[in-house]
Order: sequence, then C-alpha cells, then structure tokens
Amino acid sequence: MLGAVWIDAYLQQAWHPNGGIVRLRTPEVWDRALAWYQQSITRQPDRWLPRLNLAYVAALVKQQDIALEQFEAIGDHWESGSLWPDLPAYNRARAAAYHFKAREYANGRNEAEAETWYRKAIALGYAPSMTALGWSYLRGGPLRKDPVQAIELLRKAAALKEVYAINDLGVAYQNGDGVRLDYAQAFQFYSQAADMGLP
Repeated sequence: MLGAVWIDAYLQQAWHPNGGIVRLRTPEVWDRALAWYQQSITRQPDRWLPRLNLAYVAALVKQQDIALEQFEAIGDHWESGSLWPDLPAYNRARAAAYHFKAREYANGRNEAEAETWYRKAIALGYAPSMTALGWSYLRGGPLRKDPVQAIELLRKAAALKEVYAINDLGVAYQNGDGVRLDYAQAFQFYSQAADMGLP
C-alpha cells in the first residue's frame, strides 16, 4: 500500500504548476514508478486497474511504447476508479497511442503496419487517423492510392470537425482527386478550414 501512496503523491503533483510530470520523467523516479506498477500487475493479473493506471502515467510522461503495450493488453476493459475519468477519455488516449505508432510505421515506409495501426485508431473514432490515412490514400504515399477510400475517410473526419481533413477535402476538389474537379467546393472547404484557424 505504501507504493500506492507514493505513486499518488507524484500523480497529485503532476497537475501542480511546479509539476510532478518533470519528476516522473527523471529516470530514477520513472524506474521506481514503473517497478511499482509492474509488481501491482503481477500481483493482480485479473484486474485491469493497475494496467489502466500504468497506461495513463506512461502516456502522461511520454513513455509511448509502455502505454501502447498496456493499451493492447487492456483492450476495452476500462474500470471506474482508474486515472481515466471515463471510457471515452481512455479510448481517446488509446487511439492517440495507436495513431502515433501508425505514424512511426508510415515514416519507416512499412505500409501494412501503418495501415493496421491507423485502422485501430479509426475504429475508436479518432479523426486525426482518418485524416492521415485518407491523405495517404489520396496521394498514394506511403500507402497505396485509393481515392474512393480517401474521400470517405476525409469526409468522416471532417464531420468530426477535423480541420486538416476539411482542408484536404479542399485539395481533393481543387485537383479532382477522388471527386470531380470543383473550385467552388474547394473554396468552401478552404474557407471553413481557415475559419477554424488553419492558416
């Protein structure tokens, strides 16, 4: 129980202006926190709460591989009492982790893995992944070119108010990529993206 109190003390400071996040990012503090969570997971393998909290803390301090490992183990098993306030917040973080993993694979030109991870994030309703995969399908890089899928994904993301998807639809209409060429429609999408703050 002392470990839980120790971790809670650091987490409470994570939102304090002087910041426990900085402390958690130091190797010795992170190593102690990680060891505590791993022991807790080992002692309670049938409980999701220790894994949920480790995923939260790992994401908080940018230990993405550890967070991703926990998200994969947890799946949809969210529990109240975890550091995530609710299932939608947990799923947003999980989708973001999947998105960043997809980007790593896309940058490494591993198309199949990138698409797999983008699809996992999309299944959770993550608009930035819809936009990234849609753009890749539209341009044919690093993934195969598929204008029909591209427009479908970009429209879904635009419906979720994803500004880059709205802008990308403008590009599609301006160039006639996956849609008929339509400068007026392109202008509408560009204007909407600009109104949302995209320069």
